[in-house]
Amino acid sequence: MSVKHRYEWGLDAIMAELGVSQNALWLASGVRPATLRAYVSGDIQRINLEQLTALLDALNRIAASQGVKRRYNVEDLLSYKPRE
Repeated sequence: MSVKHRYEWGLDAIMAELGVSQNALWLASGVRPATLRAYVSGDIQRINLEQLTALLDALNRIAASQGVKRRYNVEDLLSYKPRE
């Protein structure tokens, strides 16, 4: 039974907010392009903590270089939708 529909990924929104392309995020994070696409589209099957950390570190470095004071965290990347 798939539970993918109960999770929402916010990476695409963060990338849009920062004006960052998948290519730029790949170069900054080192996360493989195919894996990065899966995180962006929400098709990721297993969460890898090293990849998640690399993405968050890269997003925070990019934000800081743009003068953005906000710090991104796991809650910004992934949200859980409980059953109603």
